[in-house]
Amino acid sequence: MLTVYPANRLEDLALLVQAVLAQRQGGVLQPDTVLVESKGMQHWLNLELASSQGISMNLEFPMPSRFIWDLARNLLGQESVPKQSNYRREVLAWRLDQLLASAEFLQLAEAEQATHYWLGETGQPDRLKRFQLATKLADIFEQYMMFRPDWLMKWQAGESAIVDALVASQGQHTERWQRWLWCALVAQEPNHPVHLQQLAIEAIPANVSKLPKQVLIFAINTLAPQTLAFFEALAEHTQVHLFHLNPCVTFWGDLKSDKLLAKQQREQQVLSWTDEQSDLGNPLLANLGQQGKEFFNALQGVKSYEISAFDEPANKTEREITASVLNCVQRDILLLQDARAAEVPPRFVDDSVVISTAHSALREVQTLHDYLLHQFQNKPDLKPQDVLVMCPAIEDYAPYIDAVFRRPWDKADGSASPKLPCSIADRTLLDAEPLIAVFCELLQLPDSRFEVSKILDYLRLPALQAKFGFSHDELTLVEWWLKEAAIHWGRDQEHKRTITQQDASSETYTWQWGLSRLLLGFAQGDSFYIDRNSAGGDEGQRCRLLLPHVEGQQAVLLGRLMQLLERLQWHTAELLKSRTAEQWQVYLLGLKESFFAPDASNEQDASDLISQVINSLAEYTAQADYGDKIELAVIRHYLNHHFTQPDGGNHFLTGQITFCSMVPMRSIPFKVIAVLGLNDGQFPRQSTPLSFDLMSQQPRRSGDRSRRGDDRYLFLEALISARETLYLSYQGRNIRNNSERQPSLILKELMDYLERGYGWQLLEADDEAQGPADLLQQSLHPFSRDSYQGRFPSFDPGWTRLQQPGALRENQLQLPALELPVEPVALSTIIKGFDNPLKQFAEQRLALRFNELALGLEDPEPFASDSLQAYLIREAFAQQMLAGQSTEEVKLLHSLSGHLPESPITDALFDEWQQQAQLYSDKLTQFGEITTEAVNIEIDGITLSADLSWRQHVDDANCPELLLGRPASRKAKDEIGLRLHHLVATVVRDQPCQSRGVFLHTPNRGKSWSARQAVFAATLSPQEARAELSNWLSYWQQSLTTPSLLHGGLGKTLFGKASAEQPLPDVEDLTVQQLWRKTIAGDDNVRGLMADDYFQWFYPLVPPLDERVVRSLADLYLPLYQQLQEVK
Repeated sequence: MLTVYPANRLEDLALLVQAVLAQRQGGVLQPDTVLVESKGMQHWLNLELASSQGISMNLEFPMPSRFIWDLARNLLGQESVPKQSNYRREVLAWRLDQLLASAEFLQLAEAEQATHYWLGETGQPDRLKRFQLATKLADIFEQYMMFRPDWLMKWQAGESAIVDALVASQGQHTERWQRWLWCALVAQEPNHPVHLQQLAIEAIPANVSKLPKQVLIFAINTLAPQTLAFFEALAEHTQVHLFHLNPCVTFWGDLKSDKLLAKQQREQQVLSWTDEQSDLGNPLLANLGQQGKEFFNALQGVKSYEISAFDEPANKTEREITASVLNCVQRDILLLQDARAAEVPPRFVDDSVVISTAHSALREVQTLHDYLLHQFQNKPDLKPQDVLVMCPAIEDYAPYIDAVFRRPWDKADGSASPKLPCSIADRTLLDAEPLIAVFCELLQLPDSRFEVSKILDYLRLPALQAKFGFSHDELTLVEWWLKEAAIHWGRDQEHKRTITQQDASSETYTWQWGLSRLLLGFAQGDSFYIDRNSAGGDEGQRCRLLLPHVEGQQAVLLGRLMQLLERLQWHTAELLKSRTAEQWQVYLLGLKESFFAPDASNEQDASDLISQVINSLAEYTAQADYGDKIELAVIRHYLNHHFTQPDGGNHFLTGQITFCSMVPMRSIPFKVIAVLGLNDGQFPRQSTPLSFDLMSQQPRRSGDRSRRGDDRYLFLEALISARETLYLSYQGRNIRNNSERQPSLILKELMDYLERGYGWQLLEADDEAQGPADLLQQSLHPFSRDSYQGRFPSFDPGWTRLQQPGALRENQLQLPALELPVEPVALSTIIKGFDNPLKQFAEQRLALRFNELALGLEDPEPFASDSLQAYLIREAFAQQMLAGQSTEEVKLLHSLSGHLPESPITDALFDEWQQQAQLYSDKLTQFGEITTEAVNIEIDGITLSADLSWRQHVDDANCPELLLGRPASRKAKDEIGLRLHHLVATVVRDQPCQSRGVFLHTPNRGKSWSARQAVFAATLSPQEARAELSNWLSYWQQSLTTPSLLHGGLGKTLFGKASAEQPLPDVEDLTVQQLWRKTIAGDDNVRGLMADDYFQWFYPLVPPLDERVVRSLADLYLPLYQQLQEVK
């Protein structure tokens, strides 16, 4: 007998299941069979049974299709029916792939369109396209077996299944080649599911003893007609109990949706819309329940006995008084009532239904978190496992959920803003598991450019680190090696030529080129060395620069890196070989083992999942008797397809807040249900039918499923499954321009029902500036003042300081003064301190080193030289020229470094830099022989050390002259350095001295470079020099106790053109303020001080110009620039 148990609450169905199971028909040890359509529903039912009766055991939960196949195998004999069907989608794809490539199919005239898809114009087979076509055909044939079994039987009998003349004329060729394929499949294996099901039904009367004593079907809201017919036949000989969720207690099989009513009225030209609507019933049930309605109508035609378990209100008046809006809407659906019947609906608004609108997915998740915190605060009995959050596509929200909520393995940070624990179900393995993502990346090696960033991404994977012996701390050293070795992309020269398709491509910037320079440099010694014995063409191409960066035991680390690259290169060649499925299984498992040593606690599950998918390849192809060799492209498609399937078996109902995708037949009751992403065009989701899907070309039949129909019914089930509150969210504003965006049509229908039935204000507002009164409108940013006001203000204290007005940041951090250094302080340290005092303060007193965080590794090879590189080369040229040596060695060394473009333009740049260095060295040479003296002097207890370069021959023997220089344009740090050296020289010689600096003058466009001089005349006495030097040291010591604005660049801005009697700048002067701001903030042409990370850290806003700062800068820089003379 078939007994049907309809109910509007899943908890009541679980109680009925418990009651039925208590009346066991079989033996004590014989398991009961409960059919479900999802693992999530199986898990929930197990928990419910265990909660109510103390234990849940001895239950089997097969899917309906699996149950029917196993029962047919039991009835017809295990020898006649295999354990696994050869018509499973995964097996069917490989069988169809073979048939598509068969000579018989290729000669089929009607199949020209299908064969042309993967053969193309040239006739060269594209096996990936063929397998993709076979995969789609397997999906379609599976739908035919489920919903069009009569077609398949007609095809098997040699008849056409298409009756409609118009459709037949358009799709007759498609039907013919699909019919041929089906007949070929049946010829290989006659026992397809449709045939076996018919045979099983015929065998039931003679094999009653083999039937289970009772079968329970739980919470399945739709069954294909032939599946329902099978259970109807089974129920004639055993007990079949069907428990299904029915949202309405009265018959609603003839209920019509608004869309259908409008269509009928238009066809009948009926003018009285309101007369027809009076019999509409509940519009939500009519518009959302199409899929369920067809299933209930199908049940009406089945011989069955019904035991209803509806939770009907005993006293409607009392329920109306005490119920929430959510309960009232659920009651309207249950009793098939329309709350819109009243002309003026009474206003009934509460927080049992919340409709929220935000600007982005991130803001949706953030505001949901705040809302849930309020729920937990107001409801002490509410637990995380009582909350379900659904999204149309969980992958769109997973990164934001990880950022806002707390995963089970994350430790609570104890902050004032608690993060709620959650689990995320239905994620794809490729997105959820880094190990699987890297494994799929390895399959792309033949197409890879071997970019340096890609290899470093591999190195950051813990499983790969464990396999090759890398530690996390060693990666910083490896990155520095790769930067110095100028490795950007390409395995070797041959690979680079293949990618660029240019025979002239060299090995420069490749891994082989860079790593060999590191290895040979380690063997050569501890200095740069030019190896002139490399094979090649001219001298420049034969040479290579060996790098001394690998020292001692670091060679082991370099060896591991080279081992990884060699293994990657070997597998690049191996992946290009075609193999049989069994050979691919062995190879892919070996590939996994050769790169990964997963941690048993973290990555072992991901490694096991990879093995399962690889083993399934061999299993499915063996079952399909597929022995052809398979190309890499097909293997990649197969693995990616399996790794991108949602994993619905894990992370659902784990005791945390559950996030998941909206999946059919998993509508489990929760106290709080939230649905995010109810945006127009995104929900209900749409699926575009394939052009060769005959079902989409034929009239729809009752029982046919569609993505839109599933989503509509999912929303209805969510509406009736929420026990206390329902939270609905959509992105109602454009994040770029704040323009209005529409909600999903489904959500809009509910909003319209609440407006017209309960007096809500959701779609239209009395005050356009404020928006609809009952729509929870979220602010654009979490730190907005509005986020901390209204019905559900934010709990996060971290954002409050951004939305609260406060004083400008004061950088008056005051540290105790350092003890006087015992060791001498290099004068260059003092100069660097005034060039960037904030950097020196941060590094020496706060241990902040921003420049170490970014190594600047880039995948593209250099296409232009930077200014620092140009200066270093000019300096090296000038040193060689001053020493009377050739510059060719310098040019060769830098050209081999890999830090310059591999281009003919580089030779022109070398010539330009050499000319500039020549100008500089010629000017220095004019001043004769230079001797360098290392000196130490004590100033206020600090010993200064400096190297003084003296001219040997001067015009005035009583006036020593100091000579400094730099082959670059003169900057503030050069002028500070020249001044401090001038002061030290005067103190050391104990007499007035002259100091001269030689620099290059950067020309305007169209003008040539020139050498310029800056001179401090012999005007200071030793006592004056000592006093000024003491002043500089005093300010330097002060700059190490507090963030200061003593930058040389600021001093030059204010006093660079100072005259002898110039007064201090007026801080109120608009011109002075503009210069101050430009120096700090910069503009399109000038790089400001705020471009420096240290300045930005201490002064995120331009600091105000005040008298105190001006006086400090004047005390240092005004004498400097008043006495500085410029000589051409």
